[in-house]
Amino acid sequence: MFINKAWLDKLGLSMPTTWDELENVLKAFKTQDPNGNGKADEVPMNIRGLNFGLWSALTLMNSTGVTTAFMGSSAESQGYYVQDGKVKSYLTSNALKDTIKFLNKLQSEGLIPKDSLTRDGSKYAAQTTSDGKTAITGFSFGWSRQGEYGTLANQYASVPVLKQTADQSDSQVKWDYSQDYTELANALTVSKKAPNKDAIWKIINAMYDPEISIQQYYGDLDKYVTKSDNNTYTISDKVYEKYVDTREIAAQDRFAGWIPDDYTILNDTNADAVSADNEAVQPALNNVNEKTDVASIYAAPSAKDLDTLSTNNTSIFNYTDNMLATWFQKGGIDKQWDEYVKQVNNKSLGLDQNISIWQKAYDVAEK
Repeated sequence: MFINKAWLDKLGLSMPTTWDELENVLKAFKTQDPNGNGKADEVPMNIRGLNFGLWSALTLMNSTGVTTAFMGSSAESQGYYVQDGKVKSYLTSNALKDTIKFLNKLQSEGLIPKDSLTRDGSKYAAQTTSDGKTAITGFSFGWSRQGEYGTLANQYASVPVLKQTADQSDSQVKWDYSQDYTELANALTVSKKAPNKDAIWKIINAMYDPEISIQQYYGDLDKYVTKSDNNTYTISDKVYEKYVDTREIAAQDRFAGWIPDDYTILNDTNADAVSADNEAVQPALNNVNEKTDVASIYAAPSAKDLDTLSTNNTSIFNYTDNMLATWFQKGGIDKQWDEYVKQVNNKSLGLDQNISIWQKAYDVAEK
C-alpha cells in the first residue's frame, strides 16, 4: 500500500493508521486540491479490482487479522486461507464482509472510482503515473513505488498495515505473505522422457552457476554488470533506464538459477527500493506464523484434486464475483450476507470439498 506523502505533508496530515483515519485522509485528498493544479482531478484511492491476486484491494483483509498470500497458485489466491492450522474460505469470512463494506463506503463517497471493476487497465495506469509531473492518485496497492508511479515515485511512501479499528493491538494485524512464491515459484523441471539427459544436466548445472545466474537476472557481464571481486557485482545504471525491472534485457526473477546469500549486488536500485518499501509492513509480517497462518508453496494438491478445485471454483466464483461487485457498487451487504453465505455453502458449489482438498495438502506439507 502506498500513499502520496507529499500530499499528506502539504495538507498537514499524519500517516493514517486505521481505516477511519484513511477515510478522513482520502476525503481531504478529494476536496483540498493537494496536487495544487486548481482542478478537481484527484483520485483519492485507486484500485485494480476485487480479486485474490497481487495488488488487490482485498489485501485490506489483513487489517482484520487474517493473512493473505495473493500470488501464484496458492490456496489464498483461490479464496482460501489458513488460521491456526485450519483452512477456511475468505468468501464466507467476516474479514471479506467488513472489507467490501468499507470499500463500498469509500466508493459511495467518491473516494474510489466507480468504474474500478470495469475500466481498461490502461486507464488505471494513466491515473497512477499521470503525466509524470503532476500526481493525481493519492493511495493505491502495488509492488513498488517505482513500478506503480514511475517518475512520481518519490512523492509516495509505503503505508504501515492499517488497523481495522483503533482498539486493535499491533499484534493483531497481518500482511500479505507471498515470500515463498517470490523466492521459489519459478523453477526448472525436466521430463523423465527427455532424451540426451547428460547434456541437459550440464546445461542446468551451468545455469545454476552464481555468475551465470547474475547475468540471467541482471544482464550480460561487462555490458550491464561489472565484477569487482569474487563475490561482489555492480549493476550498471543502464539496467533500469527503461523499466524498473530487467524484463527487457534479462529473465529477471523468472530465471532458473542461484545467487548465494554471501554475494553482494551493488546499485540494484529496484531491489533497494522494494526493500525500503517493505520496512513499513515488516512489523505486520512478523505477526504471521508461517506454519499456522499461511499455506506454504509446498501445499500442492494432486492433479486429480486440482481438476476438482478448478471445476468447483468456476461454480463458486460465477456466483460470488457478481455479488462482491454488486456490494462494492451499490452496498447492501449486511442485508444479503446471511443468504449469500448460505448459497456459497450449498453443497452443489463444492466449497466444503475444496476446503477439504486444501486442508489435506496443507497437512501433508506441514508434516
